[in-house]
Amino acid sequence: MSITDILVIAKYRFSLIEVDAWDLWEGGGYDPNPFISPEGTGGGPPPETIYFKRVRCTIPDQAAKRISDHIDFNLVGSESVEFSATILGAGGGYFQTYQDKIWTSLDPSEVSIHFPPPDGLSSVVMTFHTHPVSLEPSPTLDALNRYPSPKDWEEAARIVNAYSANHPSLLSLKLAIRGPDKKIRIFNFSDRARYESKSVADKIAGVDLPPEVSSTASCEP
Repeated sequence: MSITDILVIAKYRFSLIEVDAWDLWEGGGYDPNPFISPEGTGGGPPPETIYFKRVRCTIPDQAAKRISDHIDFNLVGSESVEFSATILGAGGGYFQTYQDKIWTSLDPSEVSIHFPPPDGLSSVVMTFHTHPVSLEPSPTLDALNRYPSPKDWEEAARIVNAYSANHPSLLSLKLAIRGPDKKIRIFNFSDRARYESKSVADKIAGVDLPPEVSSTASCEP
């Protein structure tokens, strides 16, 4: 029996960030990932809804935009819950969605990120997930959510720290964030310290906010 996914999810518990990770097994079942959360503090992977969507593009940033467009036009809850996907190098200059899947836990504040098993981690180039509009109108929170949250950075850090010695390409991991404004922006994991050092006022003002990805011209229909 082989591992099909490494599932990583960060949650706030008593104002602290706690990251759980699980190895999902072919045919069902799971175990705590021994390198990220060997104790399995979360009690098991969260229930998830899976949508199938094949996205294939020659520019990974545009793959994130195509995923976002699909969520907008085809999936219920596009503005109220978080969705995620993972983008891999597919060979031949193409990038595509991992397992042709988009995941959601139907939760407005957290979602799992799925990675391939260890022998496939070198193909990962980008994670994608959405930050929905605030449950209560909050221009400040919506402005902050254009950026990766502390939980987002920590999820990425756990997979990079656990596996980059054998898969150094993970050091170049990118995070595609769809903000409450429905705009896709791409952040380099290597820039984590720079973004986490920014004040609330900086983020409200949009300091160092990456440009929006607006094209899907490199994607297959």
